[in-house]
Amino acid sequence: MAYYAVWMKPANQELAPVYLEAHIEYLSQLRLEGKVSGNGRLLNGPAGGGLVIYRGNSSDEVQALIEKDPFVVHGVRAYEFYHWDVRWAPHTGLGGIREITAAHLQERIENGEKLTIFDVREDHEVAEGTIPGAIHIRLGDLEHRHTEIQPAGELFFVCRGGRRSLKACEWLLSNDYTGLVNVAGGMTAWKELR
Repeated sequence: MAYYAVWMKPANQELAPVYLEAHIEYLSQLRLEGKVSGNGRLLNGPAGGGLVIYRGNSSDEVQALIEKDPFVVHGVRAYEFYHWDVRWAPHTGLGGIREITAAHLQERIENGEKLTIFDVREDHEVAEGTIPGAIHIRLGDLEHRHTEIQPAGELFFVCRGGRRSLKACEWLLSNDYTGLVNVAGGMTAWKELR
């Protein structure tokens, strides 16, 4: 799995407001599937462009995803994309949160690193399996159980697809926690490694 930095450039600015909602919905779905790690804030702003960070096994796979974006389909945005040779990608919507792929997390665990991992899914989801050693704190319980989280070093968060764990990271960041890492694609991506 590799990261690709995709720059969306203006093509038809007048149509941007019409297709913005569909574009955001598309990116949100890809984020749930673990294929997008974040999107820049300028997608419909004064600069008229923005950055989207995709994950995929090949440039062809990523280009196929880009070509399905409503912005691209309807000619609202042109794009350029580049292979980004990194193992980490920022969540560009909010500073202070990093993302890690399930494969890289597995590699670190197999290398003997003692990682602090929190699973924020519901009880019935965790009953179906979780990452060995993960601490279970449901997202809905985070506000009154966050004192159980020692704010030291890296803190990894996982859910089914990466959205709830990102919300957990965002809430903790707003409460002065640092070292927050979201597991991209969540347990869906983790199970694909098995």
